Amino acid sequence: MDFAQNIPASSRSSMETGGRGLAAPGLGLIFMDRLRGTNDGEVLSGDDPVIAAPGMDAVAIGGVDRIAARGGDDIVRGDADVSAGAFRMSTLFGADDAIFAGQGDDLIFGDGTVSVGSNGTAKLVGGNDLVTGGPGDDVMYGDGTISSAFAPGELTGGDDILKGGSGDDYMSGDGTTSIGRTSSLLIGGNDGLSGGSGNDTILGDGRSERIDGGRDLLLGGSGDDLMLGDGEAFATLDGGADTLLGGSGADTMYGDGTATVLLIGPADLEGGDDLVRGGSGGDLIFGDGTVQGAGFGGTLTGGDDMLLGHAGNDTIYGDGTVVSADTATLTGGDDTLRGGAGNDMLWGDGTVQATGPGAEVLEGGADVFRFGTNDGLDTLMDFRVADADRVDLRFTGLDWSDLDSDGSGTLGGADDFVAILGTDTRLDLGAAAAGPAGTDTVTFAGVLGLEEDSFVFG
Repeated sequence: MDFAQNIPASSRSSMETGGRGLAAPGLGLIFMDRLRGTNDGEVLSGDDPVIAAPGMDAVAIGGVDRIAARGGDDIVRGDADVSAGAFRMSTLFGADDAIFAGQGDDLIFGDGTVSVGSNGTAKLVGGNDLVTGGPGDDVMYGDGTISSAFAPGELTGGDDILKGGSGDDYMSGDGTTSIGRTSSLLIGGNDGLSGGSGNDTILGDGRSERIDGGRDLLLGGSGDDLMLGDGEAFATLDGGADTLLGGSGADTMYGDGTATVLLIGPADLEGGDDLVRGGSGGDLIFGDGTVQGAGFGGTLTGGDDMLLGHAGNDTIYGDGTVVSADTATLTGGDDTLRGGAGNDMLWGDGTVQATGPGAEVLEGGADVFRFGTNDGLDTLMDFRVADADRVDLRFTGLDWSDLDSDGSGTLGGADDFVAILGTDTRLDLGAAAAGPAGTDTVTFAGVLGLEEDSFVFG
């Protein structure tokens, strides 16, 4: 049972509680609930809906709820659904809820739904929620949703914690905005998301036309996870400074999210300065996200990312990918990449593809490829001297004279630990450090004539 208190204010609202509508001046406050589902598929809401009477605004402040689903395929909302008509304002302030999924395949929102008619305004401020998945294949959002055909909307995400269960879960740190023919903005919270044992999809933020990403922490579980530091934008994404840590599975990790335009207009992504570290599986790692432009070009500006592989055979891109029917542009960030112990393939920048008549433009960043001892058989796919790329060998104990053994100033076949393979240059770092030959190498694809300026020594 809910309790409502009305505080006098200049606006008027109508609130429905326990099946009865309350029309009174002021603001609706909805206090704490404890809800437990049954074994049937149910709709569980921590608070009752707030529906504005004609000509009035709808405002709700959610209660601090504790909700536990059970055996059915349930829909769970931590706070109320709020609705107002045309030309009005519909606002929900979410509370700090705790929601636990049950045995079924559940759909969970940390907050409620905000809807408004044409020419109104929809706003949702998310609470700091805890959402825990169960053994089913759950879909979990840290915040709620905004829905309107024409009105602008703004969703400010709370600082949520989402924990996956044993199923193949979909987790989004924030909520979604569904707005037609006008703008919507999602300001991401600083969320913590951790995958379970299933093959999970983990997004640091939600879905909106425009996204300003939060500073999120994403932890992969033991499954083969897809992890995006930010969310899915349908026009513009400004990525947050996220931290992604892979688990034991073969994970695919993007430091930022995706910017996709399905019809007309440009797609733009500005990457945050992310830390992405793979787990023990063979991971695919991108420092930034992906841009899919329709007819007016796609642009990706990469962040200055730190990308670290681990024990698996990893593929690492310092930036993301741009695909556009018009001009596709990628400006790479100044990234730091280290492959780890496996046999890795490393790109300092990302990839660009113009599927139509537009140009493909890639401006590489000044990237650093870092190697230590026993890092396996690694390949640098796009090392560019002109972009001031560097190879950091400070952790190997080597210096320039160990590589340039003939003293010519340029690495070539006459050097003891250098091999020229067609247009490639291979360095045997293990043998140069008095270790076994052929077990710890770096190959520069398409690069000849390396000089000391391309390296950093201790």
